[in-house]
Amino acid sequence: MSCWALLIAAASLALVEALLYTFAPFHFRRGPLDEMGALKEACSYLLENSLEELMFIGFLLVILSRFIGWRIAILVLALPFGLFHLQGSGISVASLKLVASAAIYSFVFSLSYLLTGSMWTAISAHVTSNILFHMLLGIDGKNSGMFVQISSGKIPGTYDLGFCALILGALAISLLLYMSVSSKARRMSAAY
Repeated sequence: MSCWALLIAAASLALVEALLYTFAPFHFRRGPLDEMGALKEACSYLLENSLEELMFIGFLLVILSRFIGWRIAILVLALPFGLFHLQGSGISVASLKLVASAAIYSFVFSLSYLLTGSMWTAISAHVTSNILFHMLLGIDGKNSGMFVQISSGKIPGTYDLGFCALILGALAISLLLYMSVSSKARRMSAAY
């Protein structure tokens, strides 16, 4: 597993959790997912996320980048990546949030690949993020992870705090990755 991927996934999780904790302090307790269930889920994430990244980044991003450039390509692929995650969800506000969060995270995974030039980084960042968010900490709204978040105070009710934190965290990581990729691209073009 790529060290970059671990850093990207951990930074993303840390940002989301810091934002959540700032507005609604929380603690964790043991959740319903046991170790055997976690192993099964981890294998599932590894297979599914690898296929997604190979399809969207290893194939579509590489091809589109040649025709329209990497900046436009990552923007164009965000919506199909988000829509790909709908599978059977129907049309609802929850589905719209799912599409939006997956689309924003497509920037993280695409830029991870562009920064390192390795599909392993994109795949590992995707798998690690899903394991941390869904399986380990269960902060996907389902509270089905090995641990679950318990709010210590009143959660603001006028907006979905978790969704906002997820979007802001992913955008912040994407911006840092974008600046790194742009800097790398400038250095490479200056070398030629």
